[in-house]
Amino acid sequence: MTISPSLVSIDASDALFCAAECILSGNFTIGERLLEGVLTAIPNDPTALHWKGASSFRQGNIIEGCDLMDKAYQLGATALPMLTNLAEVYRVNDRLEDAQLIIMQALNEAGAKNFNLNVHYNASLIFYDSLEIDKSIYHAQVALHRSPQDANLHFQLAKSYLVKGDLLAGWQEYEWRYKITGASSYLPSNFQGQLWKGENLEGERLLLIADQGYGDTIMFARYLTWVATRCPNIIIACEPTIHLVLSRMFPQAHYINRWDTCPSFRAYNFFSGLPGVHQTTVETIPSASSYLKVDPYQEPYWRQRLSEILPADKLKVGIVWSGRPTHTNDKRRSVHLETLAPLLNCDNISVVSLQKGPAAEQIQHIKQGYKIIDLNNELHDFDDTMAVLSDLDLLISVDTGVAHFAAALGVKTWILLPYAPDWRWLLSHEHTTPWYPSVQLFRQSKAGDWAEPINRIIEALKIIKK
Repeated sequence: MTISPSLVSIDASDALFCAAECILSGNFTIGERLLEGVLTAIPNDPTALHWKGASSFRQGNIIEGCDLMDKAYQLGATALPMLTNLAEVYRVNDRLEDAQLIIMQALNEAGAKNFNLNVHYNASLIFYDSLEIDKSIYHAQVALHRSPQDANLHFQLAKSYLVKGDLLAGWQEYEWRYKITGASSYLPSNFQGQLWKGENLEGERLLLIADQGYGDTIMFARYLTWVATRCPNIIIACEPTIHLVLSRMFPQAHYINRWDTCPSFRAYNFFSGLPGVHQTTVETIPSASSYLKVDPYQEPYWRQRLSEILPADKLKVGIVWSGRPTHTNDKRRSVHLETLAPLLNCDNISVVSLQKGPAAEQIQHIKQGYKIIDLNNELHDFDDTMAVLSDLDLLISVDTGVAHFAAALGVKTWILLPYAPDWRWLLSHEHTTPWYPSVQLFRQSKAGDWAEPINRIIEALKIIKK
């Protein structure tokens, strides 16, 4: 589209409207083409710069997007949708003070007469990430008053209640999790069943579905013993990769990994729904010191293997620095191996990498002189990983599945947490967690800053005994 200078005031407005619609719908190529037409005629048009930044941000170019939207704001891009977008970009970039300033400007701009759902939702997100949880709850509740069936708002409220420690209120809101935008369905299209709410089903079958990531599955598996007191006849639907792990812990269940092999059942629920059914509070979390079992055939092999590659006079320390890249908060919870480099040369430890996935390749590029043993090609399944964990003195990990396996085995586990942690780690327990007695938490004191908690780990390593 060519914009004539004599028609800029008309055509530019139309082009910007269409460009914004394209970018919001994911049609970035056409949107950016329209924006370039405007910027050719008006190089510093604030609206065009804003939406160009929004396009970059939505395509994963976070820094470029933030810079463009920053510039647009300074040039006067202060319409309500733009303020809301900018506040979100600042939040994702851990510029939380800036995000608060902009979202408050947006709230003032909207005012009581021009209520805007997105502004309150974004405010709830920003205040959660700023650990101002009461404000996060307030803005979610204000928005829900106007839109009571909005699943994203309910789920945001759930996270706020849970991280605050108000678990009973949190579990109630957590039931909205599978109605949020983009949520996966773990049930077949023809699925029919009654949701189990804790009633006694003795003599009938209960279906439990391992519905979330591997770490969640392990964390919620602690409820299986309690469930069996209400319904001894349990079917567990899970991926084959986790089947053997669960079956050693809970052998009496019937396991399936395909819906066409599922026997008839009276009721169902998800692993992630069990804390709510149990009516778990912070004081009643089932927190056995260990409840997973290592494969007895793998354990002696790995004990021998580690004795061959690790000196006997040093602490055997495992590390994991990256979780699943598709996790919604992976940018904040995962680190690059170089970030953990200061740990690698502590004199009293031998470091073993249990990292899997693409991040394991970072070992090949680490600076010479750092000592780390890479087990990536030897760890074929969870049984291998669990056997290695059981022979370690310590695991140091970001918030990912391996940390849950270690903790559920009773292995001493130190977990690095971002400033705004996942809800399960609570805010009322700074260094410990009622979920796992063997875990010590090392939280960021400032959003995005890993140096401080890593320095605390280094100091703790100096005094830990084998």
